[in-house]
Amino acid sequence: VPFSGDVRLPGSLYGNVITPNPASGFCLIRDQDDVICKETSPKTPSDKRANYSLATNCVAERTGANKFTDMGPGTGSFITPEYTSSGACSQLQSSDELLLMTSNRSVLNAKIDGLSPRGRTAGQIGTAWAWYMLSPSWASVFPTGSKPVSYTAAKTKKIAILMTDGEFNSEHDVLGVDISASGAGANANGVSSSAQAIALCNGMKAKGIEVYTIGFDVTGNTNAINTLSACASDATKFYNATNGEAIKQAFRDIALKLSELRLTK
Repeated sequence: VPFSGDVRLPGSLYGNVITPNPASGFCLIRDQDDVICKETSPKTPSDKRANYSLATNCVAERTGANKFTDMGPGTGSFITPEYTSSGACSQLQSSDELLLMTSNRSVLNAKIDGLSPRGRTAGQIGTAWAWYMLSPSWASVFPTGSKPVSYTAAKTKKIAILMTDGEFNSEHDVLGVDISASGAGANANGVSSSAQAIALCNGMKAKGIEVYTIGFDVTGNTNAINTLSACASDATKFYNATNGEAIKQAFRDIALKLSELRLTK
């Protein structure tokens, strides 16, 4: 699940999880009343308006009662589509598209090799999609071969590994606009990216998912360290990797622990 300021979904998945029939565009009037107007035509700078358009295939965080749960998409629990001034995803390119679960090692390696660092860190969105990929509540929207089994399935262990090199620092408003954008509204969920990510991690752990976290070169980044420490299932599952070799060793250590789990159970 590549993430930056958003998460980019495959087109086959996007339409099944977002709010039905999202507006193609709208403008936010940046005045003292913070009036929102639904329109598709751009406005001139003299109108003190900024036009935003649907960033197809990219999503913001979920809002509402199920914002920190793994409830499947549906009425009251759809995912908020992202809107940007350009109409393109705010951070992610086509090569950064989410890859559905697969056991094809070549496909996984090619995906990883095609990624490049960019943008901000909406860690809560990446964390949410890590959970959705493992949640049986989402099985109906994933194709055969990528459907997660039940939490109680025999001989199955659900593992999430979260990795970041950045401070959790990006949230969206209720319309799916990054709150740092000109004219955007307030943080839709009312708490920081870090707090949202921790709430989602706690939800995962309550369902029996084992969470490992890796911070890459985050020394001195107190926010990232505290968030990843809180997300990990326990202190032995948080890794603070200071260089490339350390990050390789973190993944080797996780793989070893999972191999031992299979052998003993």
